[in-house]
Amino acid sequence: MKLTVGKSQRYTTIQEALTEAKNQSQTEDILIAIEPGCYHERLVVDIDNITIAGLGDNAFDTVIEYDLSAFEIMDDGTKRGTFRTQTVFVHGNNITFKNLTIANTAGDGSKAGQCLAINSEGVDITYENCRLLGHQDTIFTGPLPYKEKELGGFRGPMQYEPRCYNRQFFNNCYIEGTVDYIFGGAECYFNNCTIHSLFMDRNRMGYVTAASTPEGQATGFVFDNCRFEGDAMTGSVYLGRPWRNFARVTVKNSYLGEVIHQAHWHDWNKPDAHDTICYTESNNYGPGASYENYADFAHLE
Repeated sequence: MKLTVGKSQRYTTIQEALTEAKNQSQTEDILIAIEPGCYHERLVVDIDNITIAGLGDNAFDTVIEYDLSAFEIMDDGTKRGTFRTQTVFVHGNNITFKNLTIANTAGDGSKAGQCLAINSEGVDITYENCRLLGHQDTIFTGPLPYKEKELGGFRGPMQYEPRCYNRQFFNNCYIEGTVDYIFGGAECYFNNCTIHSLFMDRNRMGYVTAASTPEGQATGFVFDNCRFEGDAMTGSVYLGRPWRNFARVTVKNSYLGEVIHQAHWHDWNKPDAHDTICYTESNNYGPGASYENYADFAHLE
């Protein structure tokens, strides 16, 4: 089944097409084809076996954007929090996004707080030739950790759901942010992606990943043949820090630009995690790839 979205189409918003697709009997794969343009809307994608694809020449042509932020005060007086800010919420299996830009445009995390472009949970979720834009906490790949550290910290669509295994793929994508902008517990493979760290003021450090890999899960985030670069200050960005103590991240065959800190990894001031986190690198190159001051809790292969 194919549904086309555009100004002159039956479906003028993407969510209208998704709602129609969900109401249909799912006996075949679904394609949501989106004409070029900027779509200012939030999406809930909770349908298995669906592809959502931009019809433009590249990912710049078809943009899905919204601007919710964690510091926003809700009607009940609480802050919105991280997990109610996503532009696109994904919950299902065998879901593919192609040739799209997905952005949270709320802005600088020091003012807006965490602002998710995607909150992505499921098995075999693929992002192909996509641009994923934000500042702090751009991409969350579930599951959530079992317990929040602050009461209400997990408020959102998956707060009370079982913590299940997630597997996700990012191929030929451009991902940008500042702090912890790729985070969560999924098994994720990033292939041939550009990881772009945005500029921050000189009093702040950047962190690409904040993995919360569940204990016992063999693989967390794997970056292969990627480029870590950006317009952040030289040496101001760590490859990662552990959101939870069994974080697992591998970076291999990748270009590390001058933005990467000489230690590469940060322990988030958790010395008790040194024996359980697993940060590994192999065959990386570029001005940020020096291992002279490499963190003593990380490993080279």
